[in-house]
Amino acid sequence: MQPSEKPTVAYHRPAVAEYPEWRLSTSWRLGYQVAIRTLHPQPGQTVLDLGCGPGRITHHLAAHYEVSAIGIDTSLTMIKMARERNAHPQVTYQHGDGQTIDLPDESVDAVLCCFVYVAIAERTGLEKLTAEAHRVLRPGGRFVVLDPNPDSAGVRFRDMRSGDPGQDYAEGEPRRAVLFAADGTEVELSDHHWPTEVYTGVFRAAGFENLQVQAPVLPETVKASGWDAEREHPPCVIISGRR
Repeated sequence: MQPSEKPTVAYHRPAVAEYPEWRLSTSWRLGYQVAIRTLHPQPGQTVLDLGCGPGRITHHLAAHYEVSAIGIDTSLTMIKMARERNAHPQVTYQHGDGQTIDLPDESVDAVLCCFVYVAIAERTGLEKLTAEAHRVLRPGGRFVVLDPNPDSAGVRFRDMRSGDPGQDYAEGEPRRAVLFAADGTEVELSDHHWPTEVYTGVFRAAGFENLQVQAPVLPETVKASGWDAEREHPPCVIISGRR
């Protein structure tokens, strides 16, 4: 792989939080929306947004689904931003270490985890976090993980690409990702390549059942320009299971 001329940034950096047009993005349309539907939050439930970043999805869950939402992130910068920009009476934000979840056993009804696993460098880290999600879920609770689809590595989508074209990646190998804004701005990130079977493997090892893998593409009936790749290749993968 040729080294990039631009420095990469971590997911917790402000440059990522400032990424514009997020509600028009590929990850929103074919990622977050599908993940939230799969989570199926119900009024009165307690939902954990694990790796909440600036809190946009945490706030969305509380505002649109009448749940009590908890947002946890490893970045103090992101937690500060979430509290300032996405405060809500039914939302609390807290700092975490990325390995353990500072919540009691069986204390939440659902857990959502978006673009977190792809940032973890070791499989043991995936295993620990998945086991923690299982621990804090009540029986019957659902765990939903959203990440860039490893089978679409290197494909240029409307506003994102994870991996370099023509590059094959080994399990856990760093994979350069780029976010493309409408104004031409680019933000580079460092993902890690985890095949789908790694996700399902750590889910099963943690005790999750009724596993489901979704890889949505844009329907052919949607004729909007600039979305050609999204009609052929799934940009995201959504893995879910029940405790």
